[in-house]
Amino acid sequence: MKADELPIKVKAEEAPSIIPQDSKEKKSYCDDETEKDKFNGTVKHFTPYLEPVQFFKNIKNGVTVYYLALTTEGSTANFGKKGVVILLNNGKKLSRPAEKINLEVSGGKYKYSVFLQLTPTEIATLRATEMTDFRLFIYDQENINGCRYKVLFNCLLLKK
Repeated sequence: MKADELPIKVKAEEAPSIIPQDSKEKKSYCDDETEKDKFNGTVKHFTPYLEPVQFFKNIKNGVTVYYLALTTEGSTANFGKKGVVILLNNGKKLSRPAEKINLEVSGGKYKYSVFLQLTPTEIATLRATEMTDFRLFIYDQENINGCRYKVLFNCLLLKK
């Protein structure tokens, strides 16, 4: 899918309604990290690394792909487990029961993570709705700052 064909776009005139009005605040929310791969020309935008949620936007040859990274901690090691559920503030949820969960063991802690390529439907949902909680396998991350992540994602949608 080409970047200009993405069915979900944030129009410039909509930006003030989703991005904080204070210019200093707007700058801090909408400044992303950008990298350009000098070998293949891929442009990569990503939101600040704010565990437990981070968004990515990759553009290569006019094709735009969006990703979502989720991270949480668990009390025990569970290898090869599956299942992602994201709860939304409208009472609905995004579910990926077959999604493999990654495990990293470091310093006696178990960190669970997943890196999801977002579908157009998921993009539309996350653009319009705040996440409240998510679960990776059996490990929950509750009361996340859904408003902040929604604003960051909408800012990322504006990047070219």
